[in-house]
Amino acid sequence: MRNLFRRWLKFIVSAVLLVFLLTQVDLRAVLGALSDVKWVGVWVALMLFIAGVFIRAFRWQVLLQGINLAVPYRSLSSLYFVGSFFNTVLPTGFGGDAVKAAELAHASGRSGEAIGSVVTDRFLGIVALLSMGVLSLLVAGDWVNPRITWAITLLFAACLFGYWLLRKRWLVNRLVRLVPQRWREPILSFGRSLYNGLEGYSGRTLVLAMVVSLLFNMTWVAVNVALGWSLGIDVSLAQYLVFVPLVSLSLLVPSVGGLGVRELTYVGLFGLIGVPEERAFALGILIYAVTFAVGLIGGIIYLLQGAHGPRGERQPQPTAVDR
Repeated sequence: MRNLFRRWLKFIVSAVLLVFLLTQVDLRAVLGALSDVKWVGVWVALMLFIAGVFIRAFRWQVLLQGINLAVPYRSLSSLYFVGSFFNTVLPTGFGGDAVKAAELAHASGRSGEAIGSVVTDRFLGIVALLSMGVLSLLVAGDWVNPRITWAITLLFAACLFGYWLLRKRWLVNRLVRLVPQRWREPILSFGRSLYNGLEGYSGRTLVLAMVVSLLFNMTWVAVNVALGWSLGIDVSLAQYLVFVPLVSLSLLVPSVGGLGVRELTYVGLFGLIGVPEERAFALGILIYAVTFAVGLIGGIIYLLQGAHGPRGERQPQPTAVDR
């Protein structure tokens, strides 16, 4: 019932936001912008997006090696593609992160660490994004809306505070008692996974994973720049560096593949610096199209070999060395 509720919630959020946007923008102008797109920029963005998947798979491998869990890089890359398939193409309540964690747990026999690695991987990606946003604010100039400055700063501070809080279990236990009963277990479950994950890694491993995260996020910003250029959007790199983290964080809102949420965020943010709503909306659509295309690659991998290997064959278990 919970999964069914989440699934319908995603459909409703995406439908409502898309209908709202379509009543606010000139659809003909959006279609005109898409028809005049420079396809070179789209293909460059697609290649950069695919490169980003391999970079994230490497980050995941760095984290797993930090807890003495050896998994072939090829398997992790396949899992990332398959995860994108479940996140983007299939409108289910079973997200890509859940698929990755479940498959790794099944293959390794170390479910706690598998879940912890996926949660930590996602957490480091968010922290790296916000770090880039905060640094960009320092050189952005006076064009940044104060609300955006506060949003990025507070979100970054919240991540740092969350990390500190996880180290104080006694305080977490007291705070959780203030949460309504029905939300308590999901919060505790997520907190345990993140705490156990972060606790198992050395400082060197976390720093290396953060460096890889920054590299990936630079690639993700480049995807936005390439697609913006293909639509004739004249926006500075600093502006992309400030806006892209907020767009990425908005995708945490329940929706079908980010539809509606992504486009509304692009329209709202880029509209602040004079980008026409129709072109900002078109940028969101192109981002979704590229994401969907990569998700289809994951779908092909899943059809051919399952998540880890040839369907029907049990793959050798990854080497697990006890700490």
